[in-house]
Amino acid sequence: MAAILGAAWAMPAPLYAADTIPNPANTYLIHFEPGVSMAERDTAIATMGGQLLRWLPALQVASVLIELPITQRGRQSSLNQWAIAPHVLSVEADGLVEGVFFANDPDLLDTNKSYAPQLLNLAAAWDYTTGSTDVIIAVLDSGIAHAHAEFAGRILPGYDMVNDDDDPEDDYGHGTHVAGIAAAGLNNGIGMAGVCGFCSILPVKVLNRNNAGTWAGVAEGLIYAVGQGADIVVLSLGSKNSSKTIEDAVNYALDHNVLVIAAAGNANSADPFYPAALPGVLGVGASTKNDEKWSLSNYGDQVDVMAPGDSIYSTFNDFNNENGGYAVLSGTSMAAPHVAGLAGLLLSQDPTRTAADLQRLLQTTAKELGEPGGDALFGRGRIDPVAALQAATGLTATAMLSGTVWLDGGSQALGATVQQPLAGIQVDLYNEQLMLVKSVVSDNAGQWRLDGLPAATYTVRAIPLAGLIVTGAAEIQVVVESVTRRTDLNFSFAPIPALSRLYFPTILN
Repeated sequence: MAAILGAAWAMPAPLYAADTIPNPANTYLIHFEPGVSMAERDTAIATMGGQLLRWLPALQVASVLIELPITQRGRQSSLNQWAIAPHVLSVEADGLVEGVFFANDPDLLDTNKSYAPQLLNLAAAWDYTTGSTDVIIAVLDSGIAHAHAEFAGRILPGYDMVNDDDDPEDDYGHGTHVAGIAAAGLNNGIGMAGVCGFCSILPVKVLNRNNAGTWAGVAEGLIYAVGQGADIVVLSLGSKNSSKTIEDAVNYALDHNVLVIAAAGNANSADPFYPAALPGVLGVGASTKNDEKWSLSNYGDQVDVMAPGDSIYSTFNDFNNENGGYAVLSGTSMAAPHVAGLAGLLLSQDPTRTAADLQRLLQTTAKELGEPGGDALFGRGRIDPVAALQAATGLTATAMLSGTVWLDGGSQALGATVQQPLAGIQVDLYNEQLMLVKSVVSDNAGQWRLDGLPAATYTVRAIPLAGLIVTGAAEIQVVVESVTRRTDLNFSFAPIPALSRLYFPTILN
C-alpha cells in the first residue's frame, strides 16, 4: 500500500481505446477522505454503480465512469447521494480540456508590425484549425520568393506566364507579400504568420518586374491553377476595363468549384474594377486597424467583404532590406489574401465545403461596419474568422437562445414561494464535439441571451457559483434551426446542503 500511495499517479487497465477519452458528461471525480482504504474506495464506487478509470493517490481522488439516470432530476438526486456517501468528501464533474494553441512567430506579438492578426482574433481562430496542406491557395501575382523560409515545404511547382517557364520567381515583391498574408508559415519560430499558415501555395506569375501583366496572361494563369488542383485563387490585381477572355476564365474556374477572390482596387471609387466586379468573384475592400475604410479603397457593388489592408506587414522578396525579407505595404491587394487565407481555414476545417459554401460563410459571418445587411461602402462587413469557423456549412447564424436563472424558492432558507434572480451565473454553449462555442453571464435580472447562432445541436450548461447546486436541469440539449428563437431555457439553484459539497467546474478549452 505504501508503495502505491507514494506514486504520483496510478491507473487501472484502460477501459477505452488509446487516443480517446471517455465521455466527460458521465465521468466524475470522487474526492475521498484521507486514509481511505482501497476496499472502502471500491465499495463506495460500486455502490454508485461506477467503474474506476484512474486513481490519484496523492490527492485521494478517483476518476469514475458512471452512467447517470436519464432524467435531470434523477441525475441530480444521484449526485446529492454520492456527495454524502461514506468516506466521500466531495464529487465534481470531470471536464474536457484541450491544448491551447499559441503560435511562436515573434512578429505576431509586435503590434507595431502585425495588428491584423489581433484585429481578426486569429489566435482564437487557430484553436479551430491551423490549416491543411491539402488545401491549395493559388496566388496569381508577380511570383514568389522561393528561398523565403516562411514558405518552406509548402510551395508547389508553379508556372511563369510572363516568361513562359516553370520558374515563377518574384522579381518585384508584390506576389511574395500577398502569399505571406494568406499563408506564411505558422508556428515556425520566425517572422510573422499567414492566416492559413499550413495551407499549400501555388505560385503563378502573371505580373512582370514592373508589376504589370495582360488579361491573356491572367486568364491562362487561372486555367493553369484550376488544372493544378487549386481550391482558392487570389487575384490582387485588376483593371477598370474588363475582357471577355477574363470573364470566360473566371467562369471556367467557378464551374470547377474554385473560389475566386479579387482586390477591389485602390482609387477610392465606386467605378467597376475587374475582375472583382465580375459576377461570382468575391471582391474585397481594404479596412484599417480601426475597422474604417482605408482611404483609397474602392467601394460599391464590387465590394463583397472587407479585410485589413492598411499598413500590412508581410513577407517580401528583398532579403537585404531593413526588415530582412519582410515589408509593410497597403492596398486592397493586401486585403484580398486575408480573405483567401480564411477561406483556406474554412476548407481545412471541412473539406466537403464548396466554393459557394465558402463564399456564403465569409459574407454571412462578417462583422458589419455599416448598414445592417451590408452597404456600398463596406459590403457585408469585415471578415470575422472566429464567427466563420463557428458557423455551420451553408447556414446563416441567426438563431437566438435565452433564459433566466434564479435561486430555488423551494429551499428552506427562502420559503416555498420566493424566486430570487441570480446575477453572475455563467452559461456555456457547447457544440456536438463538446467544444465551447460561446459563454454569457446572467444579468441583474437573472437573464442571459446568446445571439447569432448557426443551426446545429447544442448543449447549454449553467455553472453554479460557489455554495450553490443546480436543483433543476444542469444542462439542456437544444436542436437549433437557422431561425430558432428559444426564450425558455431556465436554470434554478439552491444552497448546497451542509453535509455535502458538490462542484461543477467550467470545462476548459
